[in-house]
Amino acid sequence: MFPINEYLCHCCLSCRPPHAAFSISVGSSSLARELFTIFDTGQPSVQISDPTPPTISETSTSPSISIAGKNPATLQVGDTYTDLGAIVTDSQGHYLSYRTFINGMLSGNILIDTSQVATDTIDYVVTDTWGNTSTSTVIVVAPATPKPAPAP
Repeated sequence: MFPINEYLCHCCLSCRPPHAAFSISVGSSSLARELFTIFDTGQPSVQISDPTPPTISETSTSPSISIAGKNPATLQVGDTYTDLGAIVTDSQGHYLSYRTFINGMLSGNILIDTSQVATDTIDYVVTDTWGNTSTSTVIVVAPATPKPAPAP
């Protein structure tokens, strides 16, 4: 429910008969905007005021990327790599989505070929509302070390 404020208009001291004005505001106290005011002058009328957009402070601080899991991630040839992702926030603590690149190629799913010896990179890239960009990289290594034989 919107707060409704009733008050006498500025000219009520001289108006006869006096009339009331009503306003409806939306938002918190710091972002409240008067949507319209209705004056009861005995004749139907509504005055609609232009809304004032909220002010959002711009920042030059880059977003924060916190990689989940080990970095570098070392596997054996033939193992399966499971990416644990990242937690990304802007300077005001809002969670952001990110894009991932495997070896420089945009990738929606993180799939690493571990069938052979290789070193791969996973880049997490984020850009916030103000255009600040951050990148963090995970290195996935499948070294030439043989996989240990299973115990008998």
